[in-house]
Amino acid sequence: MGKPPSILEAFVQMKINQPNLPIRNGYEGGAVISALLREDWIYTNKIASHVSLTRHEGFFTFSEIFR
Repeated sequence: MGKPPSILEAFVQMKINQPNLPIRNGYEGGAVISALLREDWIYTNKIASHVSLTRHEGFFTFSEIFR
């Protein structure tokens, strides 16, 4: 099992799997991922460089990091 993707890797997969999404660049992709993070829909490492839909060791929700 590999490590969770970086934000840029997640953006590339979004564009490959959903080419009609109105996200035009990595910055917009990062904004979408940040919104999902703030709503506790995804997990991230402490510096938010990698994201995951499932919990991994060293990955937390935004609320857990904020506390």
